[in-house]
Amino acid sequence: MIKKIAKKAYILFLKARWGMRGPEVFMLADSYLKDYRDRKVSFGKIFGIHRRGFTVPDWRYLGLNKQNCAGYLSNVQYYGMHPLNGRYSAWIDDKLTLKYLCAGTELDQYMPEYYFHISAGGDILCLPDCPVKKEAAAVEDIAALLRQKGELALKKVAGSIGEGFYRAEYSGGNYLLNGRMLKEDSFCSEIASLREYLVTEFLKPHRELAGYCSDTVNCIRYLLGVRGG
Repeated sequence: MIKKIAKKAYILFLKARWGMRGPEVFMLADSYLKDYRDRKVSFGKIFGIHRRGFTVPDWRYLGLNKQNCAGYLSNVQYYGMHPLNGRYSAWIDDKLTLKYLCAGTELDQYMPEYYFHISAGGDILCLPDCPVKKEAAAVEDIAALLRQKGELALKKVAGSIGEGFYRAEYSGGNYLLNGRMLKEDSFCSEIASLREYLVTEFLKPHRELAGYCSDTVNCIRYLLGVRGG
């Protein structure tokens, strides 16, 4: 009940202060409430950041303050642009659809290799880039491919900002999932519990960008923010 009241209050706040009207107001309200759940600063500080149109993580990552925040694209402005690609947004947000849209075009070279799809029902389907050639696969096939590749990425079919992302690694007889060392049976058990996930090639940042952030290929987003400050 308290959560619903808080969300409604923030929706009214966003509409009154920023004139937000579309579905983006609900998305941003959820992000704002998450700042309170993950509280790293005082409630007053959180609300002060929200009044300037930012979420706490972006405010902290970019080193913002009252004097320089006006020079950056706020979360309110960003969410207000949604959907960024109009009616085609659903095509792009769904990673499996995007892969097939790019297949056979010059854009395909920029896509990671897609190996498996773990469906909503838990079935494991082989995708075109998968070296395993059979209609239905098993978690053991994913473990075997990991041993061959050394690294794999597991991500939600529809998702963003790294939510639910897993980095799977195999080295020296050890399985790792987001840095946690697991035995093969535990690794397979965790993979088997996932739903609507893709198992893909693990991409690494370009060598010139790795110096800024070695953990993600998306650091260019923040690099642009810093340059514009």
